[in-house]
Amino acid sequence: MTSSYDKFAGQVVGMLREVTEQGHEIRNRAATRDGWRYRIDLVGVWGNQDLGFAQRRDEIVRRLKASQWYREAGEGSELHQVVEELEDAQSPDAFDDPWDVLYDYADMDRVWIER
Repeated sequence: MTSSYDKFAGQVVGMLREVTEQGHEIRNRAATRDGWRYRIDLVGVWGNQDLGFAQRRDEIVRRLKASQWYREAGEGSELHQVVEELEDAQSPDAFDDPWDVLYDYADMDRVWIER
């Protein structure tokens, strides 16, 4: 049975995610002025040692999937396949190779990944 506090906390987390994603979209639109088509903010996640590997991986994947870059790439694209590989990585070593590929795609597509 879920308490009213748990329901409220879940609603707050959902609203914070929505506001954060809206902020990312605004920054992405502004980023086009400095030569980058998109920006993806991983600050606070990438090097956060308070999070375990799986938590960092999951949040990085969530932010990538929430990006306009990812959405515009379309289902079945190479970008979607690489993000799937990141999602399936079970260790930092397994994460590294697809991350390098993703970074190459980001450079080609003029995506600034802030870490």
